[in-house]
Amino acid sequence: MPDRPSRPIRPLRSHRPRQDPDEPVRPSGPVSVARPDIPDDVDVHLPRGLRRTIGKQVRDRDTLADVERAIAYGAELLDLEEGAQAVPYYAWAKVQASRVADIREGLGVAHYQAGDFQEALKELRTYRRMAAAHDQDHLIADCLRGLGRDTAEVADTVEGMLAADGVPPDRQLEGLLVWAGAVRDDGDLPGARAVLRRADDDLRRRAGEEARGRFTWLAADLAEEAGDLDAAREGFRELARLPEDPFEAGPRLSDLG
Repeated sequence: MPDRPSRPIRPLRSHRPRQDPDEPVRPSGPVSVARPDIPDDVDVHLPRGLRRTIGKQVRDRDTLADVERAIAYGAELLDLEEGAQAVPYYAWAKVQASRVADIREGLGVAHYQAGDFQEALKELRTYRRMAAAHDQDHLIADCLRGLGRDTAEVADTVEGMLAADGVPPDRQLEGLLVWAGAVRDDGDLPGARAVLRRADDDLRRRAGEEARGRFTWLAADLAEEAGDLDAAREGFRELARLPEDPFEAGPRLSDLG
């Protein structure tokens, strides 16, 4: 879930107005979703277990093929961070096979990328329950933050993620970044920096270069805001050494003298 370095771990906020009291309430219950146009040249390389799970719910062969293609194409769009475009494909696939955890996960990520945190939260929590997995909890935490929910709820989500088995290190680190960002939103700079200190050297190393760079950027940014200029210089100096300065740390380092 990469953000620009100038706004680390700050997802697009929802600015939807409150519902007009005169606006008709949408009915509850099943929603009809039109089949989207699916490109004919989509490469469908889904895991065998996933195809078997979908096949248990979709008996018609033509519909089954379309669902698989919709999921594959939606995944391509997510890789390009085109979540808003991916939503219709996953939403239609969900209607055909609502009990497939991977579809709910894909739909949740698509809504997240599109900035619709409420729908993303609903789908990603459903995925977590169905798959008994915590590997998307960093996005759940970020949705909570984007919706302005209590920081304690964000913290509890990340704590659960850190305690769970099988969560990739980069996502654990992202969870800590979201948590620190939420604490910072509350105006608690020392608390935000304390959250980042929960990431030891081993976790930062295993998380990989991109997540580690984002961690270093936020740590340096918080240090500068807190007046700890030596720590800020150290962090931005480390990032400025990276090829092509992907985090634009050079100007920040220059500003610090």
